Amino acid sequence: MSGRNRQCITPQGTTSRSPCEELITLSRNPARLPGDLTGPAIDLLEQLDDVIFDAIRGCTTSLAKAEQLWPKTVARLGWEAVEESREQYLRYALDVTHHGQDLSDPTGHGRRSPEHCLAALDVIELLLRSEF
Repeated sequence: MSGRNRQCITPQGTTSRSPCEELITLSRNPARLPGDLTGPAIDLLEQLDDVIFDAIRGCTTSLAKAEQLWPKTVARLGWEAVEESREQYLRYALDVTHHGQDLSDPTGHGRRSPEHCLAALDVIELLLRSEF
């Protein structure tokens, strides 16, 4: 992960808020998806879901795909269409960094691992990156 002091990007533009301040804002002002998404747009969001959640769980191949797919999806669909998904990704990634484990484990006894935390931080950095 490069440069922890990057500016955060929001649908309204670039700010100098810290990632923590940005996440607090996201949790207080959740965005809603527009109702006119087409089949290809929904397919793209579903593909993004798979890639981002796998990347948060530590899949390096998925992280590489996410680094390509995230800016492509934002450019194609716009912030309004991706903001709710972004909020969910950030929330899940923060949970992983807090608990240090894979939260997808249905037993609730996921293996505590610094690797899971680092993978989640890489995704957080990607989602808060100001340049594409």
